[in-house]
Amino acid sequence: MLYDLSHRIEDGMPVYPGDLPVTVRQNRHFEQDGFNNSVLTFGPHVGTHVDGLMHMSDHPVVIADQDPERFCGPAVTFDVRGIGEVGPDAIDWSRVSPDDIVLLCTGHDIFFGKESYFADHPIVTADFAAKLVAHGVKLLGVDLPSPDVFPFPVHKRLFGAGIFLVENLTGLEALISLPKVTFYGFPLKLQADSSPIRAVACSYCHRI
Repeated sequence: MLYDLSHRIEDGMPVYPGDLPVTVRQNRHFEQDGFNNSVLTFGPHVGTHVDGLMHMSDHPVVIADQDPERFCGPAVTFDVRGIGEVGPDAIDWSRVSPDDIVLLCTGHDIFFGKESYFADHPIVTADFAAKLVAHGVKLLGVDLPSPDVFPFPVHKRLFGAGIFLVENLTGLEALISLPKVTFYGFPLKLQADSSPIRAVACSYCHRI
């Protein structure tokens, strides 16, 4: 079974405070022009997206030049709903293997589209980020606009260790009962620091 974990990119959708607004406009119509076409304007951090290593570091490699292997693989999902600060004791680390992808279901995605989504969200602690590094994971995915707040210590700790970050996931509660899934979140081949993705989990692609 496939699980779509992505928000729809659409005109006027919510964006991180300070980012440019999203426009998705149809500029050609089949009845008039013989074909349909649209013009899209948005930044690389719109909706469900992956933060590249150069987003908050001096890493020199743009997202287009990263190995696609870095954005897919075995993933384990943890239920951390109701926890305001997700620390190391919030999950069972025995379930995490090197090169795994860790997904955190906070349940905060239900507020997507409301002011509280960006203004008041759970965070991940720096100690939790250090444990991710120690366990050798390759990607952290969250149903949050960010796992931390200024000055973004979690971002910087993960990027410094070569760990990618996927933000604004949705629907992770469907994965909680599954021991492991295969996660796919390929970025567009953009000459940029980060990229929107279509995040999908596959339950039958991973043999337990």
